Amino acid sequence: MSALAPRLFRVAFGLGGERDLAEDAAQEALVALVGRWRRHGPPESAEAFAFAVLRRRLLRARWRRLLLHPLDTTREPAAPRGVEAEVGATLELARVRRALAQLSTGDREILLLVAAGELDEASTAALLGRSRSAIRMRLHRARSRLRRLLGVQPTGESR
Repeated sequence: MSALAPRLFRVAFGLGGERDLAEDAAQEALVALVGRWRRHGPPESAEAFAFAVLRRRLLRARWRRLLLHPLDTTREPAAPRGVEAEVGATLELARVRRALAQLSTGDREILLLVAAGELDEASTAALLGRSRSAIRMRLHRARSRLRRLLGVQPTGESR
């Protein structure tokens, strides 16, 4: 389970964009997994269970953020984050983040689940309630769209 925590965080950070939110959501997903395990035994796929909880937590956080946005604008701006802010400001990271932001939520989610979350096709299919072939196709299309936005040619093709 210790290997699952960083993967949950990476996906949460990629989807939520905020470090604190990502840490909280990842931790809540792990707590839910442990609670499920203790009460009912291990789930069929611990990864799929944890990522499903993570998705629900992030969705709730987004709704909360939308509802509380008018209140948040009245507060003082947050202090700079230091080293993380500097790293996040690098040109390449900014370029990739902009490209990811231009993708649909579904494309962004599947790319992050597979790349940052390190889920295989079977776990991703179980999590999203789709067939493995549908996941393969969605992943292929999402990668193609991201490559096009980044101006990168697939391996083996020339411009």
